Amino acid sequence: ITELLGWLKFGALASAVAGLLIGGIATGFGYSSSHYGSSSAGRNWLLGGLAAAVIAGLAHSIAIALYRAT
Repeated sequence: ITELLGWLKFGALASAVAGLLIGGIATGFGYSSSHYGSSSAGRNWLLGGLAAAVIAGLAHSIAIALYRAT
């Protein structure tokens, strides 16, 4: 089960990094073209990617602790 959780964590972190990259590009585009909508959407992507990375990092540790506790 730990190997499966490791792969799920890797997938979640990879998608979080993709969200951060997309958000950075959208924010940069919105800033350079003075387009508030793109900049706002990019910030949302950045915050979502950051939250996903934190949740993915903590979920693996919590799941392992609960699995060993039972």
